[in-house]
Amino acid sequence: MKYPEIIKEIKKRIFHPVYFLDGEESFFIDSITNLLKDTVLTESEQGFNQLILYGKDTDAQTVISSARRFPMMAPYQVLIVKEAQAMRKIDDLLLYIQQPNPTTILIINYKHKKLDGRGKLYKALKKNNCLYFNTKKLYDNQIPDWIGTYLKEKKIQISPDAVQLLAEYLGTDLGKIASELNKILINSEGIKNITVKEVEENIGISREYNLFELTKAMSQNNQTKILRIVKYFGDNQKAAPFPLLTATLYGFFNKLFLLHSSRTSNDAELVSILGINKFFIREYKNAARHYNLAKIRRNLGILLQYDMKSKGVDSGNATHSELIKELVFKLIS
Repeated sequence: MKYPEIIKEIKKRIFHPVYFLDGEESFFIDSITNLLKDTVLTESEQGFNQLILYGKDTDAQTVISSARRFPMMAPYQVLIVKEAQAMRKIDDLLLYIQQPNPTTILIINYKHKKLDGRGKLYKALKKNNCLYFNTKKLYDNQIPDWIGTYLKEKKIQISPDAVQLLAEYLGTDLGKIASELNKILINSEGIKNITVKEVEENIGISREYNLFELTKAMSQNNQTKILRIVKYFGDNQKAAPFPLLTATLYGFFNKLFLLHSSRTSNDAELVSILGINKFFIREYKNAARHYNLAKIRRNLGILLQYDMKSKGVDSGNATHSELIKELVFKLIS
């Protein structure tokens, strides 16, 4: 079952006796857990019927004993086990999973790891009406769609350039992205459409000097604007931390590599291949005129080299500002 389907089920009050949530993306685990915590029981029922345990402080037998209790004046009890990856003898939960208490909703958070798919516990979770859900980190090119979907559920629209700016500036941390989006919604009460203006005002991104504007200037081969932005980055280290700068530029040139390597000129097909919004295909086609395949390959190598330099490898005494200027000068020369 996929994440949207799980959320839809919970909102319809269709519950499973056990939710085993594991994997790399904590946002999905936390979202499902919090929705169950707020949905299964009313606020007055939660006092006697909702319990949170932590893996490092508990064991399988304690979880089983707690799960086998019956609720008090409520249809269910909710038992949440956080940090279950630190729990001792988690495989001993098999006895409970094979015959779960129908009046308990047991939610197990097993973060940053994946349950062994060959084990008996995993196989038991696939039966007995239990729900096993493995979460995975999204790729860079999946983030813009995720932002659009997240806001659509709240009946909020967002402009393509605002999506791109958020995706490039915030990376793939869904928790951080959701937090920043919620900040915009709180500070712009009643807003129905988020634009670059709201992103800049609420997240502290400069209107003229940001990574989105840098790649745009590089697409246009506007060297005056590129150098102006680079100078700003050099003087304001927080505006473009080196790891974020190199990751953004690597993504930019990697998309150009895919564009040059593609055997199609159809915009719809290219949008799918590059994993971008159709709004930006013209920009990438324009950039491809300034960067041929050989130059792109060279630039990808330069980015890897400077990523290492930013970590102290063969960087000499170069400052943050000097490294940024060196890097971008080499990329556009």
